[in-house]
Amino acid sequence: MRYDAVIFDFDGVIADSEALANLVLAEHVTRVGVPTTLEDAYTRYMGRRWPEVVATIEEALGQPLPPNFSEALMIATLKRFESDLQEISGATSFIRQLGALPKCIASSSPSERLSLCLQVLGLSNDFLGTVFSAD
Repeated sequence: MRYDAVIFDFDGVIADSEALANLVLAEHVTRVGVPTTLEDAYTRYMGRRWPEVVATIEEALGQPLPPNFSEALMIATLKRFESDLQEISGATSFIRQLGALPKCIASSSPSERLSLCLQVLGLSNDFLGTVFSAD
């Protein structure tokens, strides 16, 4: 079989980022008053759009989240990625074996997050100009 190009998802395909992102979310939600484990974060929030996540947290909290919650969470998540992010085993090797075959990333993750993660994993040059984010 011959391929003309490869389109990659990112989280859980190239980067093992879901557990880290959900762990940071669980920590922040716990800090605002809703005790949350990693498993709780997976069950309650994973796969939902951010406004739904916020509404779910606020419902459990019984009041609005602090105004800086989203920004603080994003900063903490990016910091955790800088220190702890790992590739999905074999992802870099597979990507590099594709050689000159056109490839891109299509992800619902924010572009700032994707850019940082690619940098941390040493894959920025492998996807120059070919990263497409929902934002």
